[in-house]
Amino acid sequence: MAAPVLPRKPLIRDGVVTVVLEGPVDLTSVPGLRNRLLGYAKKRETRVLSLDMVRVPQLDTAGMAMLVELWRGLVAHDASLRLTGLSENARRLLHLAGLDQIMTTEDAPHE
Repeated sequence: MAAPVLPRKPLIRDGVVTVVLEGPVDLTSVPGLRNRLLGYAKKRETRVLSLDMVRVPQLDTAGMAMLVELWRGLVAHDASLRLTGLSENARRLLHLAGLDQIMTTEDAPHE
């Protein structure tokens, strides 16, 4: 499976860092993806890390663990994680794990 493709530069506007993910977020892709996303999350100016997941066909438990790690790091710095464009399967996984209660999810990315 192909690793998610990240844009060269995320869209950064008023403290909101929007990253478009493309491809599966799974055991094979998480190691490289995790480091890039943690880098965005650690930026002092980041108030919200918004992940556009419209083009993510698969999210597994490794991907969910990475989201929890991102969420924890952001909350520790008074920032938040927003997930947009989740597939029905990803929504179901987040719900079963109770993560939809702590993470902001939206149907479509912010323009």
